[in-house]
Amino acid sequence: MEEVQVDGAAVCGDCADVYRVVCGVAAVSGAVCPRRLGVNPLLQGEEEACPMAKFDIDVTARILLALLQGPMGRTALFMRTKLNYPRFMQYLEYLKERGLVVERDGAVRLTERGLEVAKALDKALSELL
Repeated sequence: MEEVQVDGAAVCGDCADVYRVVCGVAAVSGAVCPRRLGVNPLLQGEEEACPMAKFDIDVTARILLALLQGPMGRTALFMRTKLNYPRFMQYLEYLKERGLVVERDGAVRLTERGLEVAKALDKALSELL
């Protein structure tokens, strides 16, 4: 797979534009593609290694883009992820900890930051595809 340089990081060609959008200015200068490492670049600016390296950017993006359509219940959102329920709950907790989603009145919603990330991701993907 072809690699390109994005803000000093070696990123696979398939991830480059999404990486630029989600990471902003890469805080992982010199690192390899976050997808290959299993690192979610939503952790921008954090100094230490990603404690949640097992989270896939594809699933994270699916959740954020689904919520861009509006708030939805856990079960409806879970069905869109194609994960088992315990794993979905780990992703949901991860996104809550990062300040991207909240649960209120029985529905999962994007926070202001989550809305910004989801819109940027949607724009980047629509320009690519």
